[in-house]
Amino acid sequence: FLFGCVGNVFFFFLSLSQGSESVNVDSLSNRLYILQHNYDYLYCDYQLNRANNDALIFSNTVSIKSNELLINCYVENFDKDLYQGFKKYYDASVEYFDTLKDKIDSTKQIIDEKIDSSNFSSNEKALLLTQIISLEMTIKQVESSLDYFGVILGIYEKRM
Repeated sequence: FLFGCVGNVFFFFLSLSQGSESVNVDSLSNRLYILQHNYDYLYCDYQLNRANNDALIFSNTVSIKSNELLINCYVENFDKDLYQGFKKYYDASVEYFDTLKDKIDSTKQIIDEKIDSSNFSSNEKALLLTQIISLEMTIKQVESSLDYFGVILGIYEKRM
């Protein structure tokens, strides 16, 4: 008789432990889902910020070179070798911009896929889309910096 009671208690606790294992699996699955969601969002945020920073740094570098050449125009420091150096820098910058733009386009495409495939909240989607718009504006800023550099380079060449 005693063994029968102990056996029933054992099966009762066994069934409780199996139920708690199911709860633990559900809890772990939920935590894993939350971690994956957070990782996806942080990945998108990081990639967009990195691309934006790369473009801004490049834009600022091109603007500095443009201003350096413009100062040479103001002080009438015209030198063919100096012009050749700035021309090579300009040509390399245009090539680098094409590469940077391709990289940014790929990043935006990956982010668009993540936005479509992930369950981001409307606020998260809005923030990421705002960052994409900001990145597109930064690309236009880089294009303007390169155009300005090209104009200054043309002025320098004519005055040489």
